[in-house]
Amino acid sequence: MFLAALGICDEPPTATEIVQLAVQCVLFDNGESDYAPIVSSLVQAWGCLRAKELREADANVKIKWVKGVEAESLYQKHYRTVRETDDCWWPDAMPFDMPLPAGFVIRVAKMIARKDVAEERAFFEHCEKDSKTFTLQTKV
Repeated sequence: MFLAALGICDEPPTATEIVQLAVQCVLFDNGESDYAPIVSSLVQAWGCLRAKELREADANVKIKWVKGVEAESLYQKHYRTVRETDDCWWPDAMPFDMPLPAGFVIRVAKMIARKDVAEERAFFEHCEKDSKTFTLQTKV
């Protein structure tokens, strides 16, 4: 999956490509804890590569890292900006006790919230359609 996602070419992957793979791992099945070590490795690789890219560009950018309770609080805050609910929890596919880039946590939170909203909307539309069908059938 990862080699296919990075493509077969003569150039090494960029930091952006690596973090996109980490995001995809979490989004693919956010309840699957077996993905956490993979996400952890990808985030570590991203951090090293991103630091190298910033040094080469002479950029003075600091990457904010969060972990544990701070990361979970950030996740929940940004999840709720998209989907107003108290029903949000840390994805099992993301490591909890290792430093993660704050931007990564925010991105994942918003994407999972959007996915949850879309699934919820589709479920309610399906139920509404089924209830109309049931009503019509009972009147016949």
